[in-house]
Amino acid sequence: MSYVRIPEEKITVVRIFVSEAYKYFPKTFNKSQPDILQIGTAHNKNIDRTIQALAEIPCHLTILGKLNKAQIKLLDTLKIKYTNIRHALSESELNDLYKTADIVTLISTTEGFGMPIIEANTIGRVVLTSNVTSMPER
Repeated sequence: MSYVRIPEEKITVVRIFVSEAYKYFPKTFNKSQPDILQIGTAHNKNIDRTIQALAEIPCHLTILGKLNKAQIKLLDTLKIKYTNIRHALSESELNDLYKTADIVTLISTTEGFGMPIIEANTIGRVVLTSNVTSMPER
C-alpha cells in the first residue's frame, strides 16, 4: 500500500501456486561432482550455451526434454556426463529430480513465468538463471 495510491479494498493479492508436494528438502551439496538439473530444451532455454559453460566442470547434467543431434555431439565432445529424460514426468518424478539435484539451471533467453525457479527454491536448491524477462523477480 505504501507504493500505490489505490484503495486497499480494490487490491487482490494473487499468491504464486506451488504444489504442496514441493517442500524444503535438505541435501548436502556434492562439491566433487554436482548434479545439475536443466528443465526444458526449447530454443529459448539456451541449452547450447549452458553446455558450453559446463566445459571442464566436473558435474552430471540431467536434461528434461529432447536434445538435438548437435547438442548431443557438443555434450560428447566436451565430455560432459549427462542423462537425457525425453518423456513426460509425473509431479512426483519431477519433485524427486529437484530433491536429488544440487543446482537447477534455467538460463533462458526469455521466459513466460519461470515456475522451475520457484519450485527449486521451495525445495531449497540453488538456481542459476538469466537476468531477463520474468526471471529476476523469481
